[in-house]
Amino acid sequence: MKLSCFLLLLFIEIYHTKHISSTGNAISISLERKPLTWEKLASAVKETVAFHTEEMIDEWGIPLQNERGGVGYLAQVSIGTPPQEFAMDLDTGSPQLWVVSKRCNSYNCVQNTHHFYYHENSTSYKPPSKPKCWYFIRYGKGEVQGNCSIDTVSIGGVALNNTEFLEVTYISQDYPEGTNEGLLGLVYDSINQSDIISQICRVKKQDSKFSFYFNKNISDTYGGELTLCGIDESKFNGPLHYVNETQPFGQWIIPFNGISLPNGKNLLGDLNSENALIDTGTSVIGGPSKYIDAITEAANATLTRGARLVNCSTIDKLPTITITIEKREYTFKGEDYIYKLNLNDGSETKCLLTFSPIRGNKRYSWIFGDSFLRKYYSVFDLKNHRIGFAESIHSPKAN
Repeated sequence: MKLSCFLLLLFIEIYHTKHISSTGNAISISLERKPLTWEKLASAVKETVAFHTEEMIDEWGIPLQNERGGVGYLAQVSIGTPPQEFAMDLDTGSPQLWVVSKRCNSYNCVQNTHHFYYHENSTSYKPPSKPKCWYFIRYGKGEVQGNCSIDTVSIGGVALNNTEFLEVTYISQDYPEGTNEGLLGLVYDSINQSDIISQICRVKKQDSKFSFYFNKNISDTYGGELTLCGIDESKFNGPLHYVNETQPFGQWIIPFNGISLPNGKNLLGDLNSENALIDTGTSVIGGPSKYIDAITEAANATLTRGARLVNCSTIDKLPTITITIEKREYTFKGEDYIYKLNLNDGSETKCLLTFSPIRGNKRYSWIFGDSFLRKYYSVFDLKNHRIGFAESIHSPKAN
């Protein structure tokens, strides 16, 4: 058995669930931003040059392909009866659901985990149906391992009984620091529709889809919103532009036709199409180094501790970058692709170029992460195997 997902260890932004509301049968979950230090930011950016395909190996020695997206957006997920609450990463680059067990006593668990899962405290817990169900997940930096468990999993107020997940009992010390409570992968099973989002939407009797709105104002504690089984039309302008996924479905990979600077030259040259992973677990737009170097030069950015920095006073003068997807142009001004990080209580500011080099694989060579998704509202349509985009409205306030 093989599973495919994607790895880019990046910690630029962390969000927490703040509020849950329902409109009709859709569920809206607000996300709250948690600021990070320059040290963590600089360390994280260095990881973008180390993009690996890793293996997840089970008890039977079968290789399961795994490339995991790093910490990006966190939502409250509860497991067990009575419910135990966890802040989990929301990641469209991963299919896994895992939570840190109270039996995890490795350094990274003890130092960086706030809440642990106690299966003995849950009346709905069941041992796995497969005997000796054990997983070892190796990432580009660090690893986790643990056992399969079955319990009731709830998100957005919808409880799913008898859900299997990984109960992590070990996190290596070199695993990147962050909120190590768990991960909710949003890659889906297009054949069996056994993923959590599909199950929630069947309960709500709605089409299987979910949507993201990310607040452009990164200094605001309101980070954005995840909508399950629906779309929040108050968060974007104009019609949605839908793009069909490439096969195999469920990986959130789409084709695009070009990326260009103001001189009109397509950096992709004679290539008719490239593939991009749309990944909420990555904070940058990542691509092959030769193209990122051209953008770096055009922005007059300098490489500092692994980060591409620009003079903050030049943001308004930076070139507009255009990404073309099925003849539709998605434009990014300097303010859209520069991350401003305030340091020392606001007395110092670093301005980071959010285009970064990666090594892709046979399925895709680019990643469109949060710096793309902050500008454009995104709809992940599981039923029709497509992703929709529309320009976000950046005036909404947290509910």
